[in-house]
Parts: sequence; C-alpha cells; structure tokens
Amino acid sequence: MKRISFIIAALAAVVFASCNKQEVEDITSYYKAYASAATEVNLGEGATATLTFYAKTSDAGVDGPLSVTFQADPSLVGTYNAKNGTDYPALPESCYTVQTEATVRAMYRMSSEAKAIVSFNQDLKPLTNYVLPIVLTSVSGHSKAFLAENNEPIFLVVKVGKFGGGAGTKESPYVIYDAQDLKDIPTKTPVSQFGSRDAYLAAVPTYFKLANDIDLGGVDWTPIDLGMAKESGKKIDLDGDGKTIKGFNVTGGEQVGFFMGLVGDIHDLNIEGNVTTTAKKAGILVGQASTGDYIFTNIYRCSAKGTVKCETSSDSKAEVSLGGLVGQQCFGDIYECEADVNIELGGTNNGHYVGGIVGSFGKKGLKITNCISKGNYVAASGSNAYMFGGIVGCAQNIDNVIENCISLAKISCADMAGGIIGELNKNQDNGISDETSIVKGCIAWNEAVEITSEEAKFGKGGMVAFAGAVGISNCWMKPDLKFADHEDVEPGAASAPGLRNGKNASGTASQAAKQAGWSETIWDLSGDVPALKCFKK
Repeated sequence: MKRISFIIAALAAVVFASCNKQEVEDITSYYKAYASAATEVNLGEGATATLTFYAKTSDAGVDGPLSVTFQADPSLVGTYNAKNGTDYPALPESCYTVQTEATVRAMYRMSSEAKAIVSFNQDLKPLTNYVLPIVLTSVSGHSKAFLAENNEPIFLVVKVGKFGGGAGTKESPYVIYDAQDLKDIPTKTPVSQFGSRDAYLAAVPTYFKLANDIDLGGVDWTPIDLGMAKESGKKIDLDGDGKTIKGFNVTGGEQVGFFMGLVGDIHDLNIEGNVTTTAKKAGILVGQASTGDYIFTNIYRCSAKGTVKCETSSDSKAEVSLGGLVGQQCFGDIYECEADVNIELGGTNNGHYVGGIVGSFGKKGLKITNCISKGNYVAASGSNAYMFGGIVGCAQNIDNVIENCISLAKISCADMAGGIIGELNKNQDNGISDETSIVKGCIAWNEAVEITSEEAKFGKGGMVAFAGAVGISNCWMKPDLKFADHEDVEPGAASAPGLRNGKNASGTASQAAKQAGWSETIWDLSGDVPALKCFKK
C-alpha cells in the first residue's frame, strides 16, 4: 500500500512540475536596469569606490539561466544634465571599469550584481561632479526574455572633493578651492617683522594657489585682513593661475576690497565684484597695498571688473583714494594689469583721487607699466570730488614711473581730470628738472575727459591734469580729446601746455602704441585698440 501511494505521489509531482514548467515557458519577461543602493559616491584623492547595479523583471521570471549585459554610455550625460538642470561632465574613461556581464538564475526576477569600479587619478578636477551612465544593453538565454521598452539608463554620480592641499611653500603652495579656503588665508600666514628693506626681502612669504574658479554668489564679503602695519604684516604670494574669483559684494570699512590690505605678491588672478563704502581707500582687489618704508607689494597679470562706489561724509576732508584695482599703493610694481570698473565718488566734500588702476600712490619707487583701464569714473551729482585719472588719480613724490599704459575710460569730475593722471605732484624742490620723464609711452584714448565745476582752477589734460615740474615723453592722445588750445589754463601755470599733453595721434590706438615702441610680446596690436596677451589665452 505504501509503495502504491509513493508511485501516485511521484506521478503527481511530475504532472505538477510539467504544468509549472509549461506556465513559466509561456511567460514573457521584460528586464530593466536598477541601481543596488546609492547612485552617488564621494571620491577623495587616491581613493577607489564601487557602485553596483542589476537587471530585474516585475514578472515571475522565465526558466533560465539568462545572461544580461551592461555598458557605459557617456553620450547620455546630456540627458542627465537636461533632466536635472546640471552641467556635469562625463567621468573620464581612465577613471572607471565596468563589469559588463551578470546572470539571472531560473525562476529569479533579479540578476546577480554587476559593478562599476571608479578610481581617482589626475584626469579628475577638484570640486567637480561627474556622471557615469550605465545602460542594460541585452538579455539572452531565453526566447521570451526581452529588454523593457522603457528601460532607462542608470546615472552614477561621482563627486570629487579637494586634493593636494599643499604646505604653503613655493614648491607646494596651499591650494585654494572654495570660499572657506580664501577665508583661511590669514590663519595660515604668520606675521613677519619688516624693520628694514633687507628684513622685508628676507621674510619668506606664505604661498597660495587657486585650483579653480570661485563664485561667491553675491555674498557680502568680509575683506581678507592680513594684519598690515607700518613695519609688519602677513606676507603672501597668491598665484591665481589664470582663475577667476567673482560674485562678491563689499560694504563699509576703512580699507576695503576683496583684500583689506596686502603685503607681498598677487599675480595671474581675475577678480570680479562690487564695493559700496564710505572707506577712505577702496579697490576691487585691495583697499591698500603696502605701507611703511620697507613693505612692497607687486601686482601683475591681474584683471578687475565691477563697481566701486563711495559716499563720504559731508564734512570729510580726508584724502579718499578709489581705484579699479587698488585704492592706494605705497611701494611696489603693477604691470600687465587690466581694470574694467565703474567708479563713483559722491558726497559734498573735498574727497578726491580716483584712478582706473590705482587711486593714489604716495611713496617713491612705484612703477605702473603695460596696463589698460576701461569704465566710467564720475563725481556724483553735487560732489566736489576731483583729481581723476585714467590710470592714477594722484602720484606723489619722486621716482615713480608710469609707462606704456593706455586708458579708454570716460572721466568726469569737478576739476583736475587727466587722461592718464589727475595730479602728478613733482616739483623742483625735489631736485627734479622739467625734463624728468616719469610718464613714458602712454596713450590717452579716453572716451571723454570732462570737468564739471564752473570754478575749476586747473581743468583737464590729455596726459596729466595738474603737475609740478615734469617731463612727458613719447606719449600720445586721441585727437578728438581736443586739448590743443588749453583754454582752461592760464599761460605759465603749473599745468600749462607742454607739461600735460602728449602728441595727437593720427591713426588708431594700436598704431600709436607701435610708434611708442610697445612690446608686441606683451601687447596684441593687431586690432584698433591694444590688448594684453596675458588675458587672451
């Protein structure tokens, strides 16, 4: 009896299995790609990470086994960006490997996991998000297993952080990636004492370098304070590496700009922002560069864009210095720089000194060479502001040189408006003769140079509005500036004809630059207006 029961049970099992197998074979399974867990990974320097994915059907699954195949498809990065409002690049092929094969066991809905292994290498950029699209391309092993028509790719996002932080030395500068790194500049820089020129030169700066552009997104920026005093400060060397810092707003303060004060060198940096202040010294890059008798600041291959607006108090008689790049600079060199800045000085006061590159410099031994300025420099309605220049508002004392510079700016102030310099304060008491040349090879190609006060005493000049004893050599101005008659200056006055104008050019500004002997290694003179080659890369 037991033997008969066993046979009946066995036959029943065979019949059931046959029916079940027949039902499975009648099923059509459509497979789609899925991520196993997270679709994002943070990848640090030297790190490796694994992202997993699989194929799955919502049906019972066919009799297997099946084989599924995946592949990376960078051409779909645009699809991801369009859907998510991003602009991520494709993950470089050198940074990943994809396991292309996986299997689906019989009667299973899900395949085994496949893997994408992503690895850090130097093809990656810091603080950049990358996309790796993965596509399920085929299902094989059964005639009724297919890819689903709505089979969508898996998008894996690889987020790269900071790397190569540096040590602050010339060989390994601190690397700046974001706003916090900028704010950390003072904390990473020790104070040095500069009791003499030799002590200043011997002081080793702390080195910094930008890794990428930084967008501060319209934030109210607190100017970086390097603790500059008469004989001490935090000496830095900041290499912008051609990158741009933009989007900041500065308000208030005594010395304002992206930096409050500056000691050392800044180079190869583009800076864009807005300054609104009642400060005495203000510029897009820095309020005051260098101070004391031994401290020097050099600024080269830097550009500035934005606005500087200052409203001083009605009873103020302070010497306000506003510059497109620097408010005031005492010592050092500025070369191969460009400023495209709108500057406005307001208030019913005796405030003055506005320059396209520098508002004023007051010590000896400062040079500005191969620079270009653009924008509008105006004294606000009702303001008595004066001493405006296309390059410098006021240059004081001896041994300062302004050479091979051009201004395209529109200048309008109460008095002392110069195409290149507002006031050049050199006189024979310094032992300087009339023939001394501190303005050499400059070109005033200003949109306009205007004075607004009916009581103006010194007026305007193609090169210099007011000067002590000074020689101007090999300088040129746009003919339609029309300073030939000098009706606003009495004969024999300090700013009389011959002391403050260049020659009338007969062609383009670039032709005048060629006549002045400008270097075509530094300048592109192929167009009507000279352009600095360092900003055309």
